[in-house]
Amino acid sequence: MPAAKKKSKSKLINLVPEEGFASTTSGRILLWTLSTFRVILIITELVVIGAFISRFWLDAKNTDLTEQVNEVKNTIVSLEPFEENFKDVQNRLQIFDSYIQNKDKINSSLKTVVSYKPQGVSFQEINAGLDQISINATAVSEIQIQQYYVNLKASNKFENIRLSNISINKENSSLNFALTADVKTEI
Repeated sequence: MPAAKKKSKSKLINLVPEEGFASTTSGRILLWTLSTFRVILIITELVVIGAFISRFWLDAKNTDLTEQVNEVKNTIVSLEPFEENFKDVQNRLQIFDSYIQNKDKINSSLKTVVSYKPQGVSFQEINAGLDQISINATAVSEIQIQQYYVNLKASNKFENIRLSNISINKENSSLNFALTADVKTEI
């Protein structure tokens, strides 16, 4: 029986009285609040633990995505010269296609420009388009430049003929000039 005496000596301390306080309204509110906050605290701790554990998964996912982005970026950078070459070929094909479709008009303009050239004028560069033709040439004297200008004006195939950049070539005493003309549209 000595063991039974030891159990009776230990006393439980309860700050909230069981009978009287638990039956009052404020006591019930206090008990409900304490138990509700205990549940909220446990749920908050579970959310924090879940966020901490998911952080490792998100870090691994972020690293994988960064590596994938870098691989795709390197692929795009390595294909950049091919893309530039491809676009250049496309532009050239468009120019060629435009020329094929309008070669009769361009050839007619070129034939007119060449046929009205007086003796003593030599071409350095001719750029012919659908709407405009530009010529860089040299002449022995200003009389030939004037004659060429008058000849092109009389051809009735060009309008807005502009003479510019007249300069003297010191090496051979010839005159360099540039001539630009708009091709008349045929109706």
